[in-house]
Amino acid sequence: RPYFAVQFSGGLADGRRVVAAERFLPLRSGLNFRDIGGYRTGDGREVRWGQVYRAGSLAGLVDADLAYLDQLGLGMVCDLRSPREVRRAPDRLPAGWGGAWVARPLSSQVGGREQARLLRQQRCELDKLLLRMYTQDILEENAQAIGDMFTRLAQAENRPALFHCAAGKDRTGVMVALLLALLGVPDETIVADYSLSNLAFGMIEQVMRRELRQAMWVGIRPSQLSSLLLANPETMRLTLTAVQEKYGTVIGYLRQAAGVSEEVIDRLRKGLLA
Repeated sequence: RPYFAVQFSGGLADGRRVVAAERFLPLRSGLNFRDIGGYRTGDGREVRWGQVYRAGSLAGLVDADLAYLDQLGLGMVCDLRSPREVRRAPDRLPAGWGGAWVARPLSSQVGGREQARLLRQQRCELDKLLLRMYTQDILEENAQAIGDMFTRLAQAENRPALFHCAAGKDRTGVMVALLLALLGVPDETIVADYSLSNLAFGMIEQVMRRELRQAMWVGIRPSQLSSLLLANPETMRLTLTAVQEKYGTVIGYLRQAAGVSEEVIDRLRKGLLA
């Protein structure tokens, strides 16, 4: 991948050097495939490019995409989808790839009938349903799985790493938000990164149409489903606020709920910050 070093001369940024790259990777059939590098932290450091990627489903990748992925040298792929989703649309990865493929579903423990009941109850307030999914289903019910993924990511042999779900927006979005917060990236930047999924809205809508059939069974019109498909900045802001209100900080959540050790936090910062 091409990277560019921009050196500023004169003015308020005099002497500052910034490394830049394309955030969306040029895959022909990739869904919402992005590099989370380049973000500035509160203390002026920068998240390293080419170390952590985020994406939607890999099931539809064409051969040219697989060749491109092979060149990235991925050490680990973390699939955040449910076992049912994985069976129905297994990942396509480069032939002979020797990295680690890890399944860590960030799925609700609530059964199908209960999910249908919640959809029916909140069909006019689907933003609130999405917030509940982020804070309860992902963060609280799957805290240990999140802790395990952070521990694995801290191991240098597992990087570069890719985290993905079906659309690359919700489960992946929460996981990446936690990681960026751990690295010291400001909340405004985390929300902005989450919102970039809206640029892939058309492809997300196609992929999720099948998953959202259940919503139509309980009387939700297709036009109402946009709330579930959009990356509403306010949803991520409220998610970060909920974590901070309960645990003090995202680091507090990772330590207390996810069981992430100080050693892992330190190794992640050393490995992923420039």
